[in-house]
Amino acid sequence: MVRTSHRKPTRKSPNTPGRPSVSPISAYFDAPTPRPSTRSPTKMAASPSRPEASSTEGQSTIRRLEALIVELPTRAELPTRSDFKEMLDNMQATFGREIADVRADISAIDTWVTQLEARAGDQAPGAHDADPLMECRYSDMHRRLDDLENRTRRHNIRVGGVHEGVTETKDFLLGAFVHILGCPPLPFTAIDRAHRALRPKAATEAAPPRDIICHLPDFALKDAIMQKARTRRKWRFAEETIELYQDLSPHTLSARRALRPVTQLLQEAELPYRWGFPLSL
Repeated sequence: MVRTSHRKPTRKSPNTPGRPSVSPISAYFDAPTPRPSTRSPTKMAASPSRPEASSTEGQSTIRRLEALIVELPTRAELPTRSDFKEMLDNMQATFGREIADVRADISAIDTWVTQLEARAGDQAPGAHDADPLMECRYSDMHRRLDDLENRTRRHNIRVGGVHEGVTETKDFLLGAFVHILGCPPLPFTAIDRAHRALRPKAATEAAPPRDIICHLPDFALKDAIMQKARTRRKWRFAEETIELYQDLSPHTLSARRALRPVTQLLQEAELPYRWGFPLSL
């Protein structure tokens, strides 16, 4: 093995060019010192070297960064604790004025409502007294309206006592009317419509069932059924005990209930009586 001698590089005399202006931030942008490569030489072709950035671009970058640093606020320009306290005091003062205005408005409304209530309570005693003429006119108007409602029900028959299990109400009533009249079977069109009373269904079997209301287009047939039904209070048909009534308005029914003590005395004395249409005894 042949040993090769290493020669020490000769030291050249340094040049002393003019010293350029150095910025405080230029130390962070100096080119790194190249280190000797320890890798073995490769047989591959050498890659093209990257072009180095020109010194002009580096200087322009340094100048831009220096300008940004100059534009940053100094410590004296940052908000202090006293600044924040002053800002909070201003906000509290503003909110306090607004809340005071709202309280003043509420107080004014409260005073106004109190005055209105006082005026409403200081009305003259005679203002609440009913006018006899007005009462008479109201009673007459109510009676006329009740009469009109009863006239719209003149073709109706109310049948009570039919259990809720009977669903084919129209067929049941046709058979019941034939049984009461003792006539040949009636046509299906003899009853225009039939339905249960518009109230909740009974919760238990022991409770009375809802009445059935039917409408007969032929008033003569309806009148014949009612005339025959008055001869007996209750009728037995298809294992059902039924009662027939004239369909009346709720106001008329309540008025008849008010006369119940009189009708009870008549029944105890065995005196026959009859209701007139819509409300007469």
